[in-house]
Amino acid sequence: MVTIETIQQKIQEISNSGKFSFTFNKTISTDALKLFEEKNNVLLPDDYKSFLTNIGNGGPGPNYGILSFDESLIDFKLDSKPRIDIQRPFAYHQKWNADWISRFDWDDDRPELTIVNEYMDVGHISGCLQISHYGHGCTNLLVVNGACSGQVWFDARADYGGIEPEQDPNGNTYSFFTWYDAWLSSL
Repeated sequence: MVTIETIQQKIQEISNSGKFSFTFNKTISTDALKLFEEKNNVLLPDDYKSFLTNIGNGGPGPNYGILSFDESLIDFKLDSKPRIDIQRPFAYHQKWNADWISRFDWDDDRPELTIVNEYMDVGHISGCLQISHYGHGCTNLLVVNGACSGQVWFDARADYGGIEPEQDPNGNTYSFFTWYDAWLSSL
């Protein structure tokens, strides 16, 4: 089982080895997170809260790093920067993509803007935080509301790849700590 102590120890070992330099944002207080949870009627995953309160409110991590808590509440890939509705449960339980994607003739046409806007709608990631920017508008999500709460998912809609759970080589869906630990182990 991956714990906060496991994560802290690996960060220290990697720092001491000189392989990677870690600089995290200032931590968030437990009281601030508790107030947020009460105000929004949501329980954040314990491992994610432990990271925010013991390690940092964003910083080094998979892809372009861990976004700050405030940044994770906004769908930054959309021009309007809408807030993600974390009070509404995440709708998916398995990989999802729109049916029209596989039927579309990408060589000869481009989808209408109304179809693209519906596909990119922030409602698809309700109940999630965007915890990391993968690149090209794709993101890692941490589900905070719904049946998959505590799981890390990948949002590849910017590349028309849909939304799917992030899994380890054995097919187990990552929690925040197992996802972060896998990245640390890759350094």
